[in-house]
Parts: sequence; structure tokens; C-alpha cells
Amino acid sequence: MTRRTPDRNYEEIKEGYFTIVDIQDGKLWFDEMMGVGTKIGPVIVTKQISELCHKYWDVSLALGKHQSKWYILEVGNVYPTG
Repeated sequence: MTRRTPDRNYEEIKEGYFTIVDIQDGKLWFDEMMGVGTKIGPVIVTKQISELCHKYWDVSLALGKHQSKWYILEVGNVYPTG
């Protein structure tokens, strides 16, 4: 579990490989690589993390949804493109 992710009862949890499709300060949006193409987000992150990420990177993640916001619970590998 990431250090700053609050301990909550998540309404939904998704695990797998995701592609970053949009980035704003402190927020990321993902598409599931093997899913139906539904945009997941905003995923709340620090501004520093959002500044390091790039669109279309693939990431292995566990995400938890709480009160209409998603949070990163675990991070596996990051696969930069190009």
C-alpha cells in the first residue's frame, strides 16, 4: 500500500494494467489495458507524481474508489512509451 493512501473502506477496487490517458496537477486518468476502455479517474496523486508521469505510459496498479475519487493502493511496474 502506498504511504499516503488513506486507510478506507473502498467501494470498488481494480487491479491490472492501465494506460495513462490524461494528466492534471495532482490527478491522473487511466484506461484499463484489457478492459472495455472506460476512463478511470480522477486518481488522486501528489503534484510531484503527476509531473513525473507521461500520457500513454502503461502501469501495473491496484486502485481503490472512495466517494467518487480513486486512489492508488499499490504500484507495480511502469512501462514508459517510446
